[in-house]
Amino acid sequence: MSRAGDGTIVLTDWKTGEDRDEYESDLQMGIYVLWAMQYYGSDPEGIRSGLASLLTGTMRSYSFSYEDLWRIKQTILDDFTAMNASSAIGAYPASPAPGKCMSCPFATVCPESRRGEYVAGKV
Repeated sequence: MSRAGDGTIVLTDWKTGEDRDEYESDLQMGIYVLWAMQYYGSDPEGIRSGLASLLTGTMRSYSFSYEDLWRIKQTILDDFTAMNASSAIGAYPASPAPGKCMSCPFATVCPESRRGEYVAGKV
């Protein structure tokens, strides 16, 4: 992040590898712009963003309207909701077999954990 002489916020994602369009998207730069809007209290018109390739010296600029940024924010929220839905405890049934239970990082909070019994030799 830097500022132009006129006060415009300039967000640059410096890329060290080769230019690969298939790996770049508006989403990443849009997220940076959303952050800058919130952090600096700026409108999207006061923010420039782009990808700069150190390998080729090329610069790809991005421009976002409020509507574009609303869609990006909605994508983030929708993906967050979907990701968290898949982490419901019911999606990961307990497996208190000794080998699994002893190495499970959730054994201390799992209601079906038998780790203590295994450690104490009671099983």
